[in-house]
Amino acid sequence: LGTGVQPDYWPELPLLRAPTLLLTGEDDLKYTQLARRMAAEIPVVWRYSIPGCTHVPHLEAPEIWSREVIGFLSTPWYDVAEPGDAPAAAMGASSR
Repeated sequence: LGTGVQPDYWPELPLLRAPTLLLTGEDDLKYTQLARRMAAEIPVVWRYSIPGCTHVPHLEAPEIWSREVIGFLSTPWYDVAEPGDAPAAAMGASSR
């Protein structure tokens, strides 16, 4: 599928239940704006725009990119439930 022929998944974003990481380069205006729009729709999101970076922040600022990925992966997004408890509730969303 190419640009312009992909299905529209925007209506599905509020249905996401998995924590979602959105990292962009702050100077990549197109994708930073898209990430902001997505973050407004996704229930549990960690969004960060890396200052001074463009389209490849993982190469331009690997230390910051790694810090954000590790922070995201280390976050206890849901309360730990005891066996037999109701499903755990989300701890909340973060958007920086």
